[in-house]
Amino acid sequence: MKHLKPRQHYKDLYDRHTVEQGLRYEQQSEEALKDPKWPPGAAALYYSVLSYYFKGQRYADRDETIEEWMQKDRKMDEKFANTHPPRFVKCKFCLGEMELLDKMLDWKADSDLMRVIFYFRCKECRVGAKIDDLGNVEDIVPSRCPTCTRDLKVSHKKTKKKITTNRTCKFCGFNDVDVLELSDSNEKDEVPDPEVEKQYRKDKDRFCISDKEGLEYLDCRTRAERFKWFEEEKKAKKAEPPVENVNLPELEKRLVTGLAGSGFDKLAVGAPDMTRGVTVEFTVQDMKSRDAYTAKRNFKKLLNFVIGGTNWKLMSEGLNFALGIVSGRLRGK
Repeated sequence: MKHLKPRQHYKDLYDRHTVEQGLRYEQQSEEALKDPKWPPGAAALYYSVLSYYFKGQRYADRDETIEEWMQKDRKMDEKFANTHPPRFVKCKFCLGEMELLDKMLDWKADSDLMRVIFYFRCKECRVGAKIDDLGNVEDIVPSRCPTCTRDLKVSHKKTKKKITTNRTCKFCGFNDVDVLELSDSNEKDEVPDPEVEKQYRKDKDRFCISDKEGLEYLDCRTRAERFKWFEEEKKAKKAEPPVENVNLPELEKRLVTGLAGSGFDKLAVGAPDMTRGVTVEFTVQDMKSRDAYTAKRNFKKLLNFVIGGTNWKLMSEGLNFALGIVSGRLRGK
C-alpha cells in the first residue's frame, strides 16, 4: 500500500481538520462567553478577535503541516520499498524453508519508530513466523491449544456474510469460535450525505480563509512582531545602566588605581590613534611570573572591572603575553 498521495489529498485533509477544530473552538467559546460578567458587545468583540487569529494561524501553518505529512508518508514508502525480507527462514518443526506470505509497515503515531514486518508460513506444517527488520522473531502456531499445547482441530464455515472458524481441543475441551464479518462485494462505496457535505462546505467557507485573507493576516502578524520587538528593545535600553564617558587621562588614572596590589605594574599607554574613534595601545608587566594563560585571564578580569560601564572596550584581538608583559589595545567612543 502506497502511503504518499497527491498533494490535494493533504490539502483536503488539513481543511477538514481546520473545520473540526473550528467547530469545537466555536462551541467552547460560545459557552464561555455566556458568562454575564461580559459588558454589552464585549463578548462578541472578544470572540471576533479570537476567531480571526485562529483562522489566520491555521492558514499560516497549512503549508508547513502538509509538507510534514507528505514527508512522513514519503519516508514510510521509502522504508517499505527498501526493506527486503530475510532469506532462508526455516520452519521450527520440519526445518524446511518457509514461504513469504505478506509484508507490512508498522508505525505508531506517537513514535518515529517504523518497522517492516514479514509474515512467513510453512506449507507442510501450516505454522508461521513473524519477523521484523530489527531481527525480532515471533512464532505463529495457530493450531496449538493455549491450554494444554496439544494440536487443535480447526474447521471453517463460510457464508456470503461471514466466515466462522471453530478451534477445538479433544484432549482438554478447549473451544474457540471466531467470526469474521464480510462486506458485501457488490456494495458500492459509501456515498457522502449531500446535506452533510453541503454543511461542511459552508463551515469551510467560514474557517478556511482565502490566500488574500491569509496574506493579509501574515502581514499583520509580521508588523505586530516588529512592533513587539521594537517595544522590547526600548525597554531593554531603558533598563541598561547609562554609559560613563571617561577621557584618556582619567582612564589611565583608573587603570593605575585598579591594578594596584594585583601584581601587574608599570602600566604604559601609547599615543592615541584617532583614525577610527580613539585607539590606544598599552602594556603592563606581570610581577608574579605567571604563565601566559593565567596572566591574561587574571588581567582581563581586572581590566573588565576597571573599564566596565564606561565608553572604553578591549579590542576584539584580545590580549597578548610575552616575556612577562601583557599587551593589548583599548577603543574609546
